[in-house]
Amino acid sequence: MYFHGGTKETILFEFWNTSEIGGLIASMLVIFLLAFVYEALKFYREHLYRHSFQTVQVDTVSVPAENGGATKETHKTVQ
Repeated sequence: MYFHGGTKETILFEFWNTSEIGGLIASMLVIFLLAFVYEALKFYREHLYRHSFQTVQVDTVSVPAENGGATKETHKTVQ
């Protein structure tokens, strides 16, 4: 792999050719926007993922039993 400079370049696909500096700059902006949209979609997916789960709180309480011992009961609170 190597780096080189120039304005007559093929970018990603054979149909995406640049022949002057304006096309190269426009291609750079398009790639930047594609990367930005990709990262925004990843962030939004994580946002939806976090809010899709409901908070579940589990409490274990010792309750006195009739025979003088203690039993444990579990209560779930869903928010």
